[in-house]
Amino acid sequence: MGDFRSESASLLGNWTVSVEPGARISVPKPWRDRFHGVSWVVLPWPLDTRESLAVFPPNAWEQRLASVELAGSDRVPPDVATKILNIMTSQGIPLQLDKSGRLCLGQALAGVLGLDKSAVVAGAGAYFRVFTPEGYERFQQENQQIPSDVLTSLRMR
Repeated sequence: MGDFRSESASLLGNWTVSVEPGARISVPKPWRDRFHGVSWVVLPWPLDTRESLAVFPPNAWEQRLASVELAGSDRVPPDVATKILNIMTSQGIPLQLDKSGRLCLGQALAGVLGLDKSAVVAGAGAYFRVFTPEGYERFQQENQQIPSDVLTSLRMR
């Protein structure tokens, strides 16, 4: 396996997984094979609604932090960018996969969502998200409401 930073970081698809004792969830095999041995950063996402957990491999985490820092120079007031960075870095928890390819979220992170028996892990390009099944259904419904003219302009229709 090569350096994960040089590989395409597309995390695609969705899986329903069991929430095992200790709030452990299995990471899909294609993702865990690509990022074996790295420390993932997990935090409630989005920062304002906390409807899921975002799970970032190192390169995506570094890019996300850098994009907030850059936004603070031109698109977002610097003090707001600093607050966002403070939230991200204080709530981000580094986790590694166990020998069975599971992330141990722990009760605190699982409690943010109210994870119980199952969860949905869904690719988000450079990172993935963890939802309750109901939360994922809401997410899917909200994302189906894209105006047809927008889809046409993007040549997706």
